[in-house]
Amino acid sequence: MLLAGSTLLVTMTLAGCDSRPPSGSGRLTTPLTASQRSSIDTAMDYVSRLEDFEPRQGMMQVAYQLNRWLESASDSDSWEPSPLLDDLPSALRGLPPLSRLDKREITLDDVYYLREASWMQSISQWISEMEQLPENDGWLEALERARGEPHSHEVGLAMRLFDWTIQNIQLNPLLDFPQSEGAPPGIDPVYWPLYQARPGPGYRTWPWQTLLFGRGDAWQRARVFAGLARQQQIDVVVLAVQPSDSSDRPRPWLTAALIDDQLYLFDTQLGLPIPGPEPGSIATLEQVRQTPKLLRNLDVRAPHKVLVYPMQADELDRLVVLLDAGPEAFSYRMHRIESHPTSSPPLVLGVQPERLISRLAACGLQRVQLWHTPLETWIYRNTLNRRAEKDPELMMDLMLEEWIFEGDMPLARGRELHLRGRFDQENGRDGAKAQYLRARVPDAKIAQIGKSPKIRQELGIVRGRQNDLQWEVYLQSTEQVLIRAKQNASLWLGLIHFATGRLDDARDWFQIRCLDAHEDGPWTPLARYNLARLYERNNDLAAARDLYLLTARDSPQEHGNLLRARLLRQRMESDSQRKD
Repeated sequence: MLLAGSTLLVTMTLAGCDSRPPSGSGRLTTPLTASQRSSIDTAMDYVSRLEDFEPRQGMMQVAYQLNRWLESASDSDSWEPSPLLDDLPSALRGLPPLSRLDKREITLDDVYYLREASWMQSISQWISEMEQLPENDGWLEALERARGEPHSHEVGLAMRLFDWTIQNIQLNPLLDFPQSEGAPPGIDPVYWPLYQARPGPGYRTWPWQTLLFGRGDAWQRARVFAGLARQQQIDVVVLAVQPSDSSDRPRPWLTAALIDDQLYLFDTQLGLPIPGPEPGSIATLEQVRQTPKLLRNLDVRAPHKVLVYPMQADELDRLVVLLDAGPEAFSYRMHRIESHPTSSPPLVLGVQPERLISRLAACGLQRVQLWHTPLETWIYRNTLNRRAEKDPELMMDLMLEEWIFEGDMPLARGRELHLRGRFDQENGRDGAKAQYLRARVPDAKIAQIGKSPKIRQELGIVRGRQNDLQWEVYLQSTEQVLIRAKQNASLWLGLIHFATGRLDDARDWFQIRCLDAHEDGPWTPLARYNLARLYERNNDLAAARDLYLLTARDSPQEHGNLLRARLLRQRMESDSQRKD
């Protein structure tokens, strides 16, 4: 019974959404014909504004136009998959997306990847045009004098991209890898939990889903940060510790932005860059190696316990570099598309591991490998989608947590426009703010859905062939979807106002529509965190500190928020001493 009602609601919510997951750089010299150029131009134009079309049809049009282009393109250009792929475990090397790296046919999975890269480019571009964080101005000026303006500019840009990630992706707990047991013949026991769709660290969503949903664990945040930086030509890698038992998988530590010959350290679990020796500075790996005390400065006392930063000095000698790149980044298809840029700045679709390896070696890091998380995500998401078709409760969970962000509904449209930086009306088309407001159905109407035919008609809720029980479940589920959509829209409206400098409006959305309206709502930690950041921006450091201390109690970002509170206390004490 529940399955029938859920399926109908999913149909209403998604409007035809396909929830399947997405499955080497270089320059080509073969000239394009006018017809070829037209096809790739049309396709990439669609990619850059898919939110203007019916989602499924827009994606199919991208695939069609790119396949027309590939069919008539010359094969005279060389392409080889990266040798790093050979170092993957055999259980991962045999996955379908790696078996089709040389294929010439664009699928919808490829279009999802193109859309993800395009979203990352849009976000990173409008972030790059924002002002630098004021608390780091003095250090960046000193860095510019010491290393030059290009170096300082890239560091400042990496800081803004990281900061956006932390402000916009609410931190979920980082789960342990599930225990493997009872794997059938032919399945590697290590990956059997993923084939059972058991959740674990980093692999529960694709980066494009993490962006849509606005939440993820530390590894998912790392993938978003790396994707944003890639579109700005900044290489971000994951530094991990190789356990003494080499058979165990490396333990990811943090992300590091490789700028010239330095690795600047950003911790997505703390939600903070690692503070360097100078006020407002970001530590480099070189500085941490020279002064391990910088790590111990991150230990902090919480009520009834001490939070010890989970990195020790002796582990710095066992670092391995993990490159975040899904299979598409190594495919012939993305190689060809990236080699014929149709936009400025061009869309970055591939990675160049060999170039990165030589640069990392200059930083004293000799061990480089592909991060397994993108391929683990492929296994998990494919299994999850198949299970949802047979499991009504799982389908309902996915609908409330994920599928309301897909399709042609106001919340989904608003979110896509938000990621594009299209906040206000343009050329007669509504922006993200108008769509979010449309998604905020008044509570009084939501409460009347089960009782008022007039309200149901106004909201477009039509009874099909459901029996009475199915109809009741359908209406109850619709209420849950509308409540969740309203909560999401409220937070994201606050974030838009914050990003555009309308701080009073942002404060009202965070405080009144998020925290006061839903004291223990799904966005309480991120709303409080952003409200604290807003108070910091207004130089109300005491209020900001109080909120960080409060937020630490109900957030996986407890450690980082306590560190922020301590840093603010130190700033307040320093300001007081200067006044005296």
